[in-house]
Amino acid sequence: MGDRPDHGPRTLCPQSLAAQSPDHGPSSYRVFSPAEAKGDKDSAVVAAKTAVVFIEFQNEFAAEAGKMNGAVKESMEATGMLEKAANVARIAREKGCTLMHAPLSFAEDGSDNPNKKLGILNGCFEGKLFLKDTWNSEFVKEMTPAAGDVVIKGKKGLDAFPGTDLEAQLKARMIETVVLCGFMTNCCVESTMRTAFEKGFDTITLTDCCATTSADGHRGATEGTFGLFSSPMTAEGFLAKLTRSPEPKTLPTLTPTTNLEPIPILTRKQQAPSAPQCPRRSPLAIRRQNAAVEKIRPRPSSCAAP
Repeated sequence: MGDRPDHGPRTLCPQSLAAQSPDHGPSSYRVFSPAEAKGDKDSAVVAAKTAVVFIEFQNEFAAEAGKMNGAVKESMEATGMLEKAANVARIAREKGCTLMHAPLSFAEDGSDNPNKKLGILNGCFEGKLFLKDTWNSEFVKEMTPAAGDVVIKGKKGLDAFPGTDLEAQLKARMIETVVLCGFMTNCCVESTMRTAFEKGFDTITLTDCCATTSADGHRGATEGTFGLFSSPMTAEGFLAKLTRSPEPKTLPTLTPTTNLEPIPILTRKQQAPSAPQCPRRSPLAIRRQNAAVEKIRPRPSSCAAP
């Protein structure tokens, strides 16, 4: 048979993908199996297993000179979301959560925009929003990442998972609970929420730490879809559920005692004498002893019986 002509990369149909996994999807898609899924709206939130993901807290949205600030300003001010998000970051960091920041950026020519001719991504391209290496795509000063925070790399679309290192960063830290907030409520936050939920994470959304372009859009998400794919709550409610990570156990420090007498170290001459040894005898003394033994040794009689 001749070589098969190259028609480009081969793709799998949905039926083929479904056959790879008993849960009817690619085996690599879910982080936790159905039996291991972490969602539990009634449980406490353990800081050591929690990542708070701040989505697109950048100048383009959150600073007054940003191109998108006018569109989201009313929503931001209605809840005080920027101040509340900064407070969540501070307390969550103190209690031992992992903080992750997911910024968005594009090349000016749109070459890395995954769908630049359609919908909101077309708006980003036409409006030259979030251009890479500009002030607009930098973090707003109130939400500047601190030492130890994680900045997610590769976000080019709405959902913070595809094409980024978000999932790898979560896995590396054995994160079970993902807390989401940021811009926009019914766009990037909602998209990321749906994926985190599908992957089996215990997913929490902070309703008053998000903003979007209209009150109706914000309310439709926070009072509608958020409850389908997460545990929605306020920043105050989240912080009340958050359990501080236990301090690492350390061995007690021993305090040196100064009133103990030092233990003397004896020299060889000072050490106790060894057990006495038997004196070594001369050959002459040994012969004399043998001769004396012979004299007293009983001898058999030489007389015959009568």
